[in-house]
Amino acid sequence: MSSSQHITQRQLRNDSAVVLRAVESGETFIITNNGRPVAEIRPIHKDPFDGIGVQRAIPGARFAALNPVHIDSEETALEALLLLRGDR
Repeated sequence: MSSSQHITQRQLRNDSAVVLRAVESGETFIITNNGRPVAEIRPIHKDPFDGIGVQRAIPGARFAALNPVHIDSEETALEALLLLRGDR
């Protein structure tokens, strides 16, 4: 991976077409304002979840069809969650 090129806000304004073509070909730029980095322009990477289908809920399906599970414990659900989170 190549390092980012630093350019000023003025360079970006004056040469935006050149910068965008470079970004399109894979380059990354750090934009500075008064010598201070303020933004990064980089290529958009394809979302790894693009193209994954969504399965819709089945109309009329009910949770009642599930069998409840009984857990023999003195601990409440809230106490169990707090323990898992490390809050206790």
